[in-house]
Amino acid sequence: MSETARNAEGRPTNRDLAIVVVVCLVMLAAVVTYLVTSNSTSEIRQQSAVAREAFTSGNLEVALKSAEAAVKAGADDTATLNLLGQAREAKGDLSGAERAFGESLRRDPNQPLVLHELAVIAVSRDDLDSAESSLRKALADDEKLAGSRLLLADVLAKKGRSDEARAQYEAVLEAAPHGVDLNTVRAKLEALPR
Repeated sequence: MSETARNAEGRPTNRDLAIVVVVCLVMLAAVVTYLVTSNSTSEIRQQSAVAREAFTSGNLEVALKSAEAAVKAGADDTATLNLLGQAREAKGDLSGAERAFGESLRRDPNQPLVLHELAVIAVSRDDLDSAESSLRKALADDEKLAGSRLLLADVLAKKGRSDEARAQYEAVLEAAPHGVDLNTVRAKLEALPR
């Protein structure tokens, strides 16, 4: 029998007992961390799924509450943040939508559709410079975004930059994207001052 493992009475030393206690505490902490993390991850997934389904079905109240609950539980993925932004925007909370979209862009700056959403909010506030900046970034990421190009043309027209607006309207007409009313685009083009 080793002297370090047992004292004179044949019992484990205080040092050995302390080591056993520390090892047990570390193992307990690891188990608790695992359980908390897995419960939190499960809650995040569940809340995100409920939010997506509710948003798709038009139930904005449930979508908003579920997306907020997922973010509060620790969701930091761009899909959940974007859903939160869309739900807030649809409910009229433009500042909240901007915060959610901004956080999503901090996680992944290459999201042209999120930049478009921020431009829509900026236009609604008549902040044409911010709208133009967001739209140009969106189009730099994906030049085929007809909605962004059309909104950029509208913004440029409002800013009195007719030649630039004309070029954007013409690009939309040339691309003839599905879902865009080309007659409306032509009317906007014709309404520009020469």
